Amino acid sequence: MTLSAEMKSEVILVVGSSGSIGSALIDQLAQRKPTAQIYGISRVLDGAKKAQANVTYLQCDYASEQALSAFVSQFKENQTHIDQLLVTS
Repeated sequence: MTLSAEMKSEVILVVGSSGSIGSALIDQLAQRKPTAQIYGISRVLDGAKKAQANVTYLQCDYASEQALSAFVSQFKENQTHIDQLLVTS
C-alpha cells in the first residue's frame, strides 16, 4: 500500500470493544464503512469475536500508563493517524 492510499483510508479506534455496545458498534461500522480500518481495543481479548476483514482487535489495559504507552508505540508502527476515536467504556 502506498502512502497516498494509506492517507485516504479512514482509521477508527473503538475503546471498550469487548462489551455489548462496543461489539455492536464495531459490527455496524464494519458493515457501513467497508473501506475503513477499524481497531477494537479492550482490556481482555474475546476469542469469540466475528472475523471481519477490516477489523483488528487489540488488547490494552488502558488503566495502565505503561500499557497505554506501549500500545501507542505499537499502533504508530502501523498507522499514521486516527480519524475517529469512540470510547464505550
